[in-house]
Formats: sequence, C-alpha cells, structure tokens
Amino acid sequence: MRISDQLFVSLTECAGVRYMFVVAGFLGMSIMYALRVNMSIAIIAMVNMTAVNPHLDNLTHEPMCAVFNPPLETSHMEFAQVHNGEFFWTPKLQGVVIGSFYYGYSISQVPGARLAEIYSGKWIFGLGTGISAVLSLLIPVAAYFHIAALILIRALQGLAQGVTFPAMYNLLGRWIREEEKTLVEAIVISGINIGTVVGMPLAAKLSNSDVFGGWPSAFYVIGIIGCIWFLFWSTFVTNSPSEQPCITPKELAHIGTKEIDHSKKPIPWLKILTFRPFWAAAFAQLVGDWTFFLLLNNLPTFYSTILNFNIETVCPN
Repeated sequence: MRISDQLFVSLTECAGVRYMFVVAGFLGMSIMYALRVNMSIAIIAMVNMTAVNPHLDNLTHEPMCAVFNPPLETSHMEFAQVHNGEFFWTPKLQGVVIGSFYYGYSISQVPGARLAEIYSGKWIFGLGTGISAVLSLLIPVAAYFHIAALILIRALQGLAQGVTFPAMYNLLGRWIREEEKTLVEAIVISGINIGTVVGMPLAAKLSNSDVFGGWPSAFYVIGIIGCIWFLFWSTFVTNSPSEQPCITPKELAHIGTKEIDHSKKPIPWLKILTFRPFWAAAFAQLVGDWTFFLLLNNLPTFYSTILNFNIETVCPN
C-alpha cells in the first residue's frame, strides 16, 4: 500500500471516506471564493485613491458617518488617511478590473458541466480551482506589467472557476446517497460564505501588512493555500466511490451510487430552451447573483473611499 493510501486509511478510521470528500469539497469552495473576493479588497491598496478621486481630500477628515444626527456609533470604527497605492486607475477602470473575472466565468459553466459528465468531475473541479490559485500568484506580476495583462488573468480565473460548480454537483450525485444529498450539499456550498467572510478580512490584513510588499500578499498567500489544497484534493479524492481504494464494502453499499455513462446521452437543447420553469429558475438565479456580486465587489471600495473606513474596518474580524 502506498504511503498516501496508508495516511488516508488512518484519517478515515473514525469516519467514512465520503466525509473526507465532503470536507475537501467544502474547503475547495471556500478557497475558490477567497480567490474571487481578494481583488475587491486589495484594489483599495493598489490604487492611488487620492489621485483618481480628488474629492477624497475633503473626506479624509470628515467621515461620512459624522453627518448623521445623531452620529453613528464610531467607537469600533477606525478612520485613517486614504491609502495611496501605485496605480492610477479611474473608477471605471477599477470596475473593469473587478468585473473582468465574470467575462470568463459566464461562458464556461455549461461546457464545464458537460466536461464533468464525459471526463471526470474530480479533475474538472480540482483543476478549475487549482488553476485559479496559480493565476492568483501571477496577478501582482500582471498588474505591474500592464493593466491589460491583469484583466486577462482575472478573466482566465473566471474561466477556470466557471467549471467548478457543475463539476461539484456531478460529484455530489456520485458520492452522496439520495437521503443525504440535501444536507451534504448545504455543507459543501456553505463554503461560499465561509470563503467570503474569511477571505475578505484576510486580504485586508495582508494588504495592510508588510508581507510580500503589502497588497501582493493578498494574492500570494491565498494562491499558495489554493495550491496546497489542490495537492490534497488530487491525492485523496476520486471521481466516484468505486474508484476509491480505501473505501469499505459496507460504505460503498451504503452510498449505493450507480455509474451512468452520460457521454452517450444526447442533450435535449430544444426542450430545455422551451421549458418555462427553466427560464424562471434562470431569471431568479440571475437576479440573485447580480445583486450578491454587485454588493460583494463594490461595497469595500465604497466603504473605503466614501465612508473613509480603514481597509481592515471594512472587513472586521
């Protein structure tokens, strides 16, 4: 038995192998969103806010919360001078940098689902997250080289992450029995929220630190964590329970999954596109995502430049 298999057996002595898959999936979702939101925080430290927003000089000593009557509670708020970064990007250009992630993200989800069905949900999800982590390590270099390179890297990150959600649902269908799917899906998908609430304050702390020169560390540290996760995922997770050499016959029978060759099943595109409940679900998802990502991506800059909160106060622990 390989050393990795021996380690895996020891880790799963007190729990089923499927729970290791759940933990790995949860961590993967968390890391994926941490890689997504770090730009929204780091860009505050990257841009020379005073140069691109001259009115901020007046706001520096007049916090917006002081105009309310009565004033908002500020005992836990920290106000600071506007941080001046290296880049002179207009607000419109900053929006392009942040939004470029979704250029790729919006076009790779349907292909990602098909690739997971035909090839391997494990590798589609793992490579999507792992490539996004590697690209995170290139963001500081791209930013210093040219903003077009930065926009390209962010779009490629989105392209890589777009395949991850359909691949994860493919894996959940293979790994989890019907009675447990709702609970396990909620646990895995909750990694989105954990990755957001951990990734944003972590990026703020790193951007305000001297590690790797400040804001680049927000991309280096989270990118390195993502690469470590990919090694764990590629070593211990398999595409289906039947491919896992350490699973017991009892657990395999408990999961009761059936292997289906989806690659040979035609896709009824016409029926899908003319199915009204499909469009209702798509519209609801679009509106929800639009609102969520609009707030997620723009609130940090609003708090920093308009309300003049310290970058770490924007994302309190």
